[in-house]
Amino acid sequence: MVAQAFGRFTYALVLPSVQQDLGISYTLAGTLGMLNLAAYLVASLAVAWLSTRVAPDRIMRRGIGLCVVGLAGMWWAPNLPVVVAAMVVTGGAGASIWIPAPAVSSTLVPPERRALAIGTIGMGIGFGFVSAGWVARNVGDDWTAVYGFETMVALVTALLVWVFVRVPAEPGGSPPSLRALGTVPGWGYVLATYGGFGLSMSLFVNFFVARLEEDAGYSPATTGLVFAAFGIATIFGGPIYAGLSNRIGRRAAMQIGFTSMAAASLILLIGTGIWPWLAAVVFGLAFAGVPTNTATYLRDYLSAREFGSGFGVITLAFGVGQLLAPQIGGWIADALGSFTVVFFLAALVAMFAVVGSGRLSGARPLVDPRSPSR
Repeated sequence: MVAQAFGRFTYALVLPSVQQDLGISYTLAGTLGMLNLAAYLVASLAVAWLSTRVAPDRIMRRGIGLCVVGLAGMWWAPNLPVVVAAMVVTGGAGASIWIPAPAVSSTLVPPERRALAIGTIGMGIGFGFVSAGWVARNVGDDWTAVYGFETMVALVTALLVWVFVRVPAEPGGSPPSLRALGTVPGWGYVLATYGGFGLSMSLFVNFFVARLEEDAGYSPATTGLVFAAFGIATIFGGPIYAGLSNRIGRRAAMQIGFTSMAAASLILLIGTGIWPWLAAVVFGLAFAGVPTNTATYLRDYLSAREFGSGFGVITLAFGVGQLLAPQIGGWIADALGSFTVVFFLAALVAMFAVVGSGRLSGARPLVDPRSPSR
């Protein structure tokens, strides 16, 4: 919740208010969002390198401390330079929390409960979407109040993490390279499909509201309700897909997730009525489910410290896809005057990911000999 919903996605929610309050253009306001993502990408590489030298819980504790500082800067926000610095800090801190978190949680439970532990973490993003949206609706244009609420939640979370979260020590992992990731069966397909997830997901999320309001004629109020349904669905996606993963295997669960993303992108194009709601729920479940299954697949083959290195690398691929999507989708919409092709592209990318994930190992090792015995 702190790393993703607060540190990264809240900015899109308050973007119009930020633009008006600071007196900046939408181009500059959009650049601030790109700086946040760029910091996230740089930090992904840094965490991948640090994970072979520093325990994952230590990285996470320092990341959440930095995120509190960044959110507090957005709450204070006396001028544009402070906002720029805060956006960079929250972006980098988000990667420092998110990347080691699955390794930490999965180390604290028996191997057969890894998927559920990792899936539960994803619930936080949905709770963050819903709570930030609720605060934003009640404070109007005062976007700093939204960040004030988030700073308080982040501070309490940080204190709890610093006091209670510890993982058993283990030997150092592989050198800071692709070597750890290279031990995972089908690691190249994991890298490609997770990059595809970033591209398809970003196309859907970035242009979802525009599609409903400009192509389908929805009012902002109705669109907000549909998007809230998306946020609520993300709360349940992680545990649902975790249970699915344990029943049918990581590979099959990932294929279902990508197929659901493709189907939701096409369902959105059918028309009005129930279809946008169905698309929002189906995509929201997969939005949380695909990262859950991807992280669990890696954790099945990597120790906790190696996981940070491997997950950091594939998170970089995810971030590149997420970075390219707004430019590609915006160019298509401007050229064609419609968002239809944008969502066809989102579906196509997701279907390629279905094919790629089908090349992964169907085996599901539940005991990692490199992890500390329990």
